[in-house]
Amino acid sequence: EPGAAKTAQAVAALGFEAVVAPVLEARRLRPIFDPHGFDALIFTSVNALDAFCALCSRRAVTAWCVGEATAEAARRRGFQRVVSAAHEGGDARALAERIARDADVSARLFHPAAKDLAFPMGDALRAQGFTVGEAAVYETVPVLPALPDPAGLSHALLHSPRAAAPAAQTLARTLARTLAPALTFIVISPAAAAALETALAEAPDMRNLVRDIRISAFPDEASMLQRLDRSD
Repeated sequence: EPGAAKTAQAVAALGFEAVVAPVLEARRLRPIFDPHGFDALIFTSVNALDAFCALCSRRAVTAWCVGEATAEAARRRGFQRVVSAAHEGGDARALAERIARDADVSARLFHPAAKDLAFPMGDALRAQGFTVGEAAVYETVPVLPALPDPAGLSHALLHSPRAAAPAAQTLARTLARTLAPALTFIVISPAAAAALETALAEAPDMRNLVRDIRISAFPDEASMLQRLDRSD
């Protein structure tokens, strides 16, 4: 949350009944950093953006953003120049490549990040000659939500590889009470699909789950929702 509720609204607008069951919780941290020690910021998630904005009021700097959702959030927060890597692929690696290509190598970059990095942004850019500072501004903690009667479940949306393990555990705990349905998983990336396959193989009673795993054409929610099919 609040992303899960927004996703549920979009799913409902497509004619589905949405069940909100976040398996990850973002908790903000309070690192110490110099608020004037950078010329541009790197945001690889809305969670990082929100956590940073709670710690620092500077907005007159360039915000390099991983995708359009993060870029839109940065604009709403008042950043004067926002650059999105959405058209380059919309993931952290694509953002690093965009920065390496287009940013001033003399600019001091700062990456407010998750505690557990999915991609070594700082290392990737330092290898290109950039000066990059990093600080963990939030951490993602897995949670196991309660699900309603699973008889009507048809689809599950996973927005990150990190969500795979708690999602599989939640489903295993829920489906243990009844005959498992066939599920269509819609995942944001090939990495999320691989993590899901591993998590399902390791979760009790989930190895025989009849499933269809669909990978989003692009790593954003709009593309994920295009994989929903009313005929399923």
